[in-house]
Amino acid sequence: MMTRNLVKFNRISGILSPSRSAVSMDMHRIPVQNFQKAVSSQTSSNEMTCVRWKKHCWTVDSVVKDAFNEIMKGSRSFTRAEAQRAINHFNDLKMKAKVPDFMAVKMASVVTIHLGWEEGEKVLEMHYMTHGAELRFAGEASLMDEQVEGAIRRIFDNMGVDAYKIARHFYCRLIDLRFCKVKDGVFRIFMQDLLNKNQVKKAIEEFDYFSHYGKHGSLSSAAFFVLWAAFKKNDKLFQEAVETINGSIESRLQQICILGSVFLMEEFHIQFVDFLRKQNYNISTEDVEFICSLTRKCKKPAILESFMNAHELFKLTDKSRARIYGSLVEIHGKANNLTGLLKVWEQVVAEKNLNNFRVVILKLGHFYKCNNFSVPTDMQYYLKQYRE
Repeated sequence: MMTRNLVKFNRISGILSPSRSAVSMDMHRIPVQNFQKAVSSQTSSNEMTCVRWKKHCWTVDSVVKDAFNEIMKGSRSFTRAEAQRAINHFNDLKMKAKVPDFMAVKMASVVTIHLGWEEGEKVLEMHYMTHGAELRFAGEASLMDEQVEGAIRRIFDNMGVDAYKIARHFYCRLIDLRFCKVKDGVFRIFMQDLLNKNQVKKAIEEFDYFSHYGKHGSLSSAAFFVLWAAFKKNDKLFQEAVETINGSIESRLQQICILGSVFLMEEFHIQFVDFLRKQNYNISTEDVEFICSLTRKCKKPAILESFMNAHELFKLTDKSRARIYGSLVEIHGKANNLTGLLKVWEQVVAEKNLNNFRVVILKLGHFYKCNNFSVPTDMQYYLKQYRE
């Protein structure tokens, strides 16, 4: 096994390309017109729910929100007749007030699972035509990434063997109609579905397809899962995955750190260091921060635990180790994992200069309190000292 992996390492060590210039961005964006209609004059400002998304702020009228929730009540068990009736009520609501994009997306996903994709597509297209059409810009949509994820997961959870195909149609249509862009969190759902079915080859092909499907941000977590699965599968797929991901990701930092995270996951410390040497690349604070961010997205603390086990090999500074500890605390704390938190504390308290890890200790105290865990006596001492 080790021999095979060493051969694999030697094959890919020369694949990473040098840093390339970023793709030029189209600066001639057409402004989105404001299609907001007047709502009831009796609605006061404190009845408006303000949702911040990036730099934009859009509001949801509480009356519209209540009306929509009433329409969607019991939607998980709708009959075909009830689903059609919900569409009619939703169309009536759109005639009376401004309906945000996220309501149309949720309605379309519910209609899709009860009446089929063709009917769900009609809901999206009608909303598109009445809310800006070609003047729409995805960055201005009144829709959050989590709401897109919810719609996609709803289809995956309810459509059986055709779930991937239908969810893919749904997502592509959202992008085409400028409801959203390709986003890492949503795209990861598709990749993990394929990888859970051991369809690594198809996952690589889909990554290549969607990474060129219009503009998008970082797809780091999806890239990691595809690369890691290919690494465990065979040499040929691993090399194909590396080439595909490097052809889709412009940042050399991301290219190296995503591949490095796979090495760390497999505890290939020596090979990772040798790879960095061949690339004439030194691990910086920015690299550590990226790997920490990737680990939090993927919820794979083993990446950072492996990193810490070889911190002397990578010559990690106190600042870098503090960032790693902090990310591990966040992952374990949010997962209510007392064993994980205690393990981090045992490592932190063994550090030579605890003052450099003050923030980590305070974060540990925060998650112990949030999870109602009993705080170790020695941690209580330092928490009291650093809080004063």
